[in-house]
Amino acid sequence: MTFKTDSINNMLNNIDREDLPQIKKLIIDKFSISGEILNVDYSELLNFPNLETLYFENCILDFLAMSILTKLKYLKNLYLLNCEVIEGTEKLIENLNLETLVIDNTDIKTDNLDIIKARNITLSSICVPNIKLVASTLNITKASFQNLDFLNNIITEKLTISYKMYQTNEEVFNNLPYKIIVLEENNNFVYKEVN
Repeated sequence: MTFKTDSINNMLNNIDREDLPQIKKLIIDKFSISGEILNVDYSELLNFPNLETLYFENCILDFLAMSILTKLKYLKNLYLLNCEVIEGTEKLIENLNLETLVIDNTDIKTDNLDIIKARNITLSSICVPNIKLVASTLNITKASFQNLDFLNNIITEKLTISYKMYQTNEEVFNNLPYKIIVLEENNNFVYKEVN
């Protein structure tokens, strides 16, 4: 069962309490369909004991929100889309045991982060100069980095990049110790597997 609602409170009013364990996926958007800013009570996430996938869209994630994520024992997939992670709380990401982590157009300070681990990580707008990234698959096709030194801190089997990124930094990518998958702009494979 999947719900996309304007707020967790509205959803709780529309379902019975015995239905909560069946909910595996939530999408939380701080804006209503009409663009109204909504108040989100993150503590209510604890009402979903089997939550596996969580999307935050346009949210401000403070210490309470981030610490609640660490209490969701079945959480496997986390999507931060157009969000802001309040400085000082980002360290809690290191405590999550995720299969998928997507950070897209999200303001997150990385100075306090040492490591980000997940089976699959997708980054589009994050500064990663000193972070150790551990992922089976790392996708940076939509990212733009001025400096690629962070690639030396990656532990991965496969890195997916855009064709444009590959053309601009071909020598760097050809010398990396892991498999590189190059995608065209429309996400079709340019079957160029490096290494």
